[in-house]
Amino acid sequence: MKKFDIFISYRREDGSDKAIIIRECLKRDGYSVFHDVDSLTRGDFEKKIKDAIASCKDFILIVSKKALEVCPDEKNWVVEELACAIENKKNIIPVFLPGIDGFPSELPPRIKYVTNLNGIPLPYKNQFFEDFYRKLKDDYLTSKRTSHKIAIWSGVVFGFVLLLAVIVYKIFPPNIETLSVSFQNENKDMIVRLERLPIQDELHFVKVDGGEYLMGIDRKDGERRLDESPMHRVRLDTFWIMDSEVTNGMWRLIMGDLGNYQEDSDFPKSGLDYKECQEFIKILNHQIKDSEILSLGLVFRLPTEAEWEYAAKGGMNQDNYRYSGNDTLAIVSSINRGKDLKLDRVKSRKPNSLGIYDMSGSLFEWCYDWYGQNYYRQCGDVVDNPAGPKTGETRIIRGGATNSDSSHCEVLNRSAREPSNFWDNSEYNNCGFRLVLGRPIIE
Repeated sequence: MKKFDIFISYRREDGSDKAIIIRECLKRDGYSVFHDVDSLTRGDFEKKIKDAIASCKDFILIVSKKALEVCPDEKNWVVEELACAIENKKNIIPVFLPGIDGFPSELPPRIKYVTNLNGIPLPYKNQFFEDFYRKLKDDYLTSKRTSHKIAIWSGVVFGFVLLLAVIVYKIFPPNIETLSVSFQNENKDMIVRLERLPIQDELHFVKVDGGEYLMGIDRKDGERRLDESPMHRVRLDTFWIMDSEVTNGMWRLIMGDLGNYQEDSDFPKSGLDYKECQEFIKILNHQIKDSEILSLGLVFRLPTEAEWEYAAKGGMNQDNYRYSGNDTLAIVSSINRGKDLKLDRVKSRKPNSLGIYDMSGSLFEWCYDWYGQNYYRQCGDVVDNPAGPKTGETRIIRGGATNSDSSHCEVLNRSAREPSNFWDNSEYNNCGFRLVLGRPIIE
C-alpha cells in the first residue's frame, strides 16, 4: 500500500477548489498527498480511504459550510474520515474557509475531540494565500518535504511500480468496482446504469442525429445581444444528450456520498461551477468499462454550445420556438422570475420535440466552450463541430434559471461566467449541467 504524508478531507460541494489548490501547492513542494479524485482507483472504496488515513502523518480537514452541515450526521464521509484520523492519532489540521470560525457545538461523540484543536483560517483574498500556506507548512505540518533528488528517484521507482501494477492489473483484474457502470442501447436512446451500494440511478441519453442547422440570429450593429449574430451554418456529428439535468442523486452517487435515499434526489444539482462539473465528468469517465460505449468512441463530457442549441431547438426538426419546446415559458419551466431560486423535480414540465426536459428556465447549464463576444463573426460559412474559441476568461452557460429574467431562458440567449471563483461561489447558485455522450473534443 502506498503511504502518504498528507490526507486532505473536504466536502465536494464547496470545498473541492480549495482542496485542489492546497494539494497542488503541497505536491509542488515535495509532499505526498492523498486526494480522492486523483488517488482512488478500483477496489474497496472505504478500505482505500481508511488505509490512506492510517498511513499519513498529517490530516488536513477543509472546514466549509457544507462540511459543517453534515457533521451531526454519523453516516457522512466527512465524519467517517475525521473519526478514522482521530482513532489513528493523526495530526489533524482544521482549515477554516472564509466565513467559518469554528465547529458547531453539537457533534457526534467520536469526533468531539476536533473542537479542542487549533485551526488555521484561509484568507478572503488571493494576495494573502502565500502567508496562509507558509504558516500551514511551518507551524502545522509534521511531514517533511522530499528533496528534489529523492523526489526524482522516487518518481523513477514509482513509475516502475506503476508499470508493474498495470501488468498485474491486466492479468489479474480486481473483482470489486467502486462504481458499476452498465450500458443499454434501446433503439436510438442510451441508458447508462450506475450502481454503488446502497444506491443506484440511471442516466437516460436521447440520441440527437447529426446534421446542419443555422446557429444564432442576424442582428444589426448596435442592437442588444449582438454576440448572437451573425446567423451561421453549423454541421454536427450525431451525439447523445441527457434528457434531464444531473440530479442531486446522480451527483451523490458519482461523488461517493453513500447516504440513504434523500427527498431531494430527483431535483437538479445546483450551485456548481465549471470546474466542479469537470471533476464529476473525470470520475465518471474513469469508470467506463462497457465495451459498447468504448467501441463507439464516446466519452462523457459537457455539450458544446452548438450541440446545446441544436438539441434545444429539436435537432433536425428545428422547431424554432422561443424557448426549448414552446413559445410559452410556463409550459416548459417553473414560474419564479426575479425571485429566489426555486427548483422543481426534473421532468416536471413538458419536454421539447426530442423528449429533452428543462433546457429553458430550470438552471443555467454549463457548456464546454470558452465565451467569445465576436466568435460568431469569425466562424465563416459552415463550421464542423465547433467548440468555441481556443482561450477565454469565461465559459458559456445556456438556458436561464427559475430566478433569471425570461430573456435568459430563450434558446438563442448566450451567457457566460468565470469557470470558478475561489473566493465567492455564490454566483453559481443557479448553475447546473447535463451530460453528453459524444466524440472527444480535440483541443
